[in-house]
Amino acid sequence: MAFSKISSNRVQSDQGFSFWMRNPFNLHYFEDARELVIPGEMLTGEKELLVSVSAIRAWKPPFDREVIDKPTQEQIVANVAAALDFLGIKYEFD
Repeated sequence: MAFSKISSNRVQSDQGFSFWMRNPFNLHYFEDARELVIPGEMLTGEKELLVSVSAIRAWKPPFDREVIDKPTQEQIVANVAAALDFLGIKYEFD
């Protein structure tokens, strides 16, 4: 998987998704026209960010009726991890 940097906290993957860490509290994940906002929380210590992957359930409107199943959720989590690794952010998932 390869990334290109769109801005300081926004990346585009060659796998068809993009990720934007608007701030530590709002992480935006995009697949085509679909958007997902994942809550985050700043941490102190070795890890800088706690990502609430348990909140990944549905896309933002108008796709909010599409439930995100377990395999899709796992792929999103893996994609977010790869994006955060690329950005050099130390994180953990809830």
